[in-house]
Order: sequence, then structure tokens, then C-alpha cells
Amino acid sequence: MKVDVVVIGAGVVGLFAAYELAGTGVSVAVVEKEPRPGMGVSSRHANVIHVIQLPFSSLKSRLCLEGNRLYSRYSEELGFRLRRVKAYLAASGPGAKIRTVLVARYLRWKLPPWAQVATIPGNRVRDEEPAASDNVSWAVAVNGYGVIDAEELVSRLARGLDERGGELFLSAEAVSAAVSDEKIVVELSTGISVEARALVNAAGLYSDRVASWFGDSYMVTPAKGVMTIHEKPRVRSILTHLALKPSRETKGGGIIPQLGGRTLLGPSYAEASSKEDYRYSPADVEALARRFAPLLSEPLSSPVEVIVGLRPTTRSRDFIIRRSDRSPRIIHLVGIESPGLTAAPAIARIVAGMLGKLL
Repeated sequence: MKVDVVVIGAGVVGLFAAYELAGTGVSVAVVEKEPRPGMGVSSRHANVIHVIQLPFSSLKSRLCLEGNRLYSRYSEELGFRLRRVKAYLAASGPGAKIRTVLVARYLRWKLPPWAQVATIPGNRVRDEEPAASDNVSWAVAVNGYGVIDAEELVSRLARGLDERGGELFLSAEAVSAAVSDEKIVVELSTGISVEARALVNAAGLYSDRVASWFGDSYMVTPAKGVMTIHEKPRVRSILTHLALKPSRETKGGGIIPQLGGRTLLGPSYAEASSKEDYRYSPADVEALARRFAPLLSEPLSSPVEVIVGLRPTTRSRDFIIRRSDRSPRIIHLVGIESPGLTAAPAIARIVAGMLGKLL
């Protein structure tokens, strides 16, 4: 078959890119090795639309802010649920007030005005978030966060792509590709060949392998994040510790409301042994409870589910959005870690802009 653009990978980033490209009038095919879209990195998220993403100098931080802004529009356009929530960065003990004042001042400098950063005392935090414990003396409140259901988002993107004339091929793994001056040919595990004028590599954990087909060298290393789901206590907002540097046990994370009413803790952060390493231990679960339970006014119920996600990290720990050295019509999206859920609409617009004049 022949199309203008072939997208490898039907996660949130790949589907957003395909949806945006199809909206420009080009023909698009998305190929995915799994039997359903969004079964890879996109299936194991905390479902948060971020505001703060460190470091602020990074591409992922800039694209998260832009993607966050775009989510309201796409929620209406595609029909998926988006609930806006506050995040409270909680502090306790001696010096809690001054720490929150200093951090709030820094965040106001770095974040756009719509984030509405404020320093508030613990009693006000508890008025706004009854699940917050007395351990919270002061907090930095940040507006503009969001909570979605990533599975619902994937479903709406797939439907939107279909309505725009795009095609989605499932259980169809891209096994090789070749490029010439005129075309790119992708061979699928189904025996079908897809001939395209341009290619978007949104293969997540395997984006380095896809890039290697064109002589482009990247190294993607999996990093593991463990999350637990609880029935109680239920929270209205995101609660986390006032710590702008990752700890040894977690890259940040927090206590996060889910659209169905449950509460998520995490994610943690650890190296994974392989790109298929979804193992976890009781110690992983205990570490999450130990870190976040002190922020809650009620005891945590036992986890009803443990989720293990893998992030496609690179040495730079930043997003890589780059043309292939082999052809400007090949766009690699590498190292799109979990903040890619937030950044996906912005990434899609960049991809459409990079390919627009070539198609």
C-alpha cells in the first residue's frame, strides 16, 4: 500500500502525530505490533497532565507546558475526559514556610501566569484537600494540572484518526525499512509492505532499533516506575513533597487522583533489566507507602492494583525530536519518557511542521 506518511507506533505520541498529520490532508498509516493501540508505554501511566517538569531548561519541560495548554482544546475536539486539578507541594518541620515562599517565587519566575503559583498554610491546604494530613505545615499550590484516562485518550485518538481518513494496522510489527531518494518502504510482520513519502518513528522503547534501520544511532535504556492504586483515601488534588530534585526511590511522583475515584501513588524510579522487565517486589510497594502515607490524613487501604511502567530513557534524559541523517523525511522521536503523555499534542504539531513543506 502507498501513503504519504507511515507512523511506527500507536501509543499516545504516535497517534497524536498521525491525527495531526491527517488533519493537514495527507494520507497516514500507523503500524503497531500489539493487537490494540496504546499497549506499550502509554498503557502504564499515572494519567497526569503535568505543569512542572524538570529541568526547566529541557525540551520536555517546554513541550509539557505547551502540551498542557493544548489538552483543553483536544479534550473538547476528541471527546475524552480532562479534569483540572491543583497540585500541592507540601513542606513540614522547621523552615517550612520560608522553603515554600522561596520555591513559589522561583516557580512564578519559571512558569506561565496560568499556573497561578501560591504559598498557603497547612490549614488552608486541608480546607481545599481534606485528605491532607496535619503533617503538612505549608505548601506551594500550583494550578493547571490535569487528570485523564490514557486508555480513553488512545481510543478517542484512534477514532479521530479513522474519521480523518487515517489507517491503523494492528498486530503488524515493522520488521525492517529502507529509504531511497523517492520513497521509504516499511516491511511488516504480516507480509505487507507500506510505501510512504515520509516516516515518523514513534516506537517508544524500540525507537532506537527503528532508527538503526536508517543508520541513525541512539541508545534507549528502560527505566522502571512502580505505581499502586488504592480505594482509600480519595483525594481531589495532587499531593506531593516539596522536593525539586528526585530522590533515590522516586523521580518525584505523588498522590494522584484518578478519574474513576481511586488514588494512585507513585511512580518510583529504578533501572530495569530489559525492555520487557515488568517485575516488582513487595519492597517497591512498601517504599511508595512509606514515602507518601505521611501526607494523608487517613490510613492507606491495601493496593487493589500494582502498575509497572517502563520509560524509554536516553543519556541526555531529554526528548529527542530529530530528522534522520539519512533523509529529512524521516523523523525520530526518541527518549519520549512518561512526560510525553503531557507533551504529545505539542510533539505532534512539531512533527507536522517538520514534514509540512516536504509533503
